[in-house]
Amino acid sequence: MGKPLGVASLSDWVRDENQLARGYATRVIPLDILYLIFLGTFLGFASTTLAGLIDWPRSIAGLPSWVWWMLPSLYLFSDFAEDSFIFTMLNWPSTIQGIVFDTLTCLRSIKIWSVTLAFAQVLLLGLLSYI
Repeated sequence: MGKPLGVASLSDWVRDENQLARGYATRVIPLDILYLIFLGTFLGFASTTLAGLIDWPRSIAGLPSWVWWMLPSLYLFSDFAEDSFIFTMLNWPSTIQGIVFDTLTCLRSIKIWSVTLAFAQVLLLGLLSYI
């Protein structure tokens, strides 16, 4: 079993496995950014499209389209910020500190909750569009 992820263990890993850390930063993070752009854009457009199809209840149908972009935008922002922090820490190990690691943990939680709620929003709007 490996060490639990923390400031010290991440610093050690980045310093010891420098090529792996750089490979993750240069190969995986760009793909993750591409993924988050496609997923966030899909969730936003799906939400606004489905909201436009809703006839009932009128309180939902009359909301401006920017309302439906709030959760997908929060997901896009938090995931991009998380990737930026990871990229920075993997390339410059001296930036791995307690506050940065805590911020990364917070961003990960926001990302998970916002994408979950954005999916729930799309599903709810999809159901309401059939009523």
